[in-house]
Amino acid sequence: MNTIYVQLFCITLLFMGEGALGNTANVKSAAPPPFNVVMDDQTYFDKSRQRPIKVVFWYPAGDCNAKQALRCNHVVSASLPPVLLSHGAMGSALEYQWLARTLAARGHIVVGVSHFGESWVYGQESIQPQMVTSVWHRPQDLSEVLNNLSRQAVFNATPNWSRVIAAGHSSGGYTALALVGLRLSAEQLRDYCDSDLSAQDLGCRYADEINRNVDKAQLSTMAKLLAGSYTDARVIAAIAMAPALGPGATAQSLNNLSVPVFIVAAQQDDFLPHNAHGQRYVKGIKKADVMLLNNGEGHFVFVDTCSHNYSAQGIAICQDAQGIDRAQVHAKMGQAVLGFVKTLH
Repeated sequence: MNTIYVQLFCITLLFMGEGALGNTANVKSAAPPPFNVVMDDQTYFDKSRQRPIKVVFWYPAGDCNAKQALRCNHVVSASLPPVLLSHGAMGSALEYQWLARTLAARGHIVVGVSHFGESWVYGQESIQPQMVTSVWHRPQDLSEVLNNLSRQAVFNATPNWSRVIAAGHSSGGYTALALVGLRLSAEQLRDYCDSDLSAQDLGCRYADEINRNVDKAQLSTMAKLLAGSYTDARVIAAIAMAPALGPGATAQSLNNLSVPVFIVAAQQDDFLPHNAHGQRYVKGIKKADVMLLNNGEGHFVFVDTCSHNYSAQGIAICQDAQGIDRAQVHAKMGQAVLGFVKTLH
């Protein structure tokens, strides 16, 4: 068994200097990448839930006719499982370029999904704080993106959209696991956040804010939606980095997960205590591959390197503990993820 973990909550476009939308750029990594990576975006709209879904594509560059209307991906990417990527609370898929580019450089199409109501990419006026706890929208967003990709070709060499990998960080880690069978209990979450065990758990602060501003009828509806099943049979594996909502994960659903799962958790997580979140998933998903970070890495080590001063619940997004080189951690995690993904080819 192997192990790793983290989440996001920030507004930054600093990384855009490495590759603006629609441009081709060489990927920087420890080993020379076999493919150049192209970055592009698209917006879908889910009529059933009346919400837009912005996505970013990272994919290996192909060699196509200049008149080709579709995105020119390398033919090898059609034979590898695509990866759907979900961000942490209040962030965006754009903040995980280190992972997306690592996978795309090795031939995978990566589809980063930014969740409406949480993500700043829709504009600050669209932010709805209660969406942080309305996590049931997240797996549905990814499923709807798959529906759209299956209906209308967007790549010259079409991959198999019925055989994909879901990956995510923090709330995005929950999202990936929900797509392969994870279920939540609102009662478990409430009991945990009301107990002394949650004293150092900053995730419970979001729930506290909602409880103060939502009436009982709404809370009842939210509890039912939270406990729903959002499994998507098209998702063949999950990569969960510092997955959130561990105290709410039902033992039965964890025990019943049958697809390959890779968990990355930080034992000194400074936002979501490891013993309540990462460890809950590590122990509950018996056959999971695990990567544990145990050198003082915090919750936001999973986010791209950055230099701004934003923080989430008082925890700095860009600043790591002394001695932690975020780029080096990304390189190690990237190789571990590639090793896991290779077993799915």
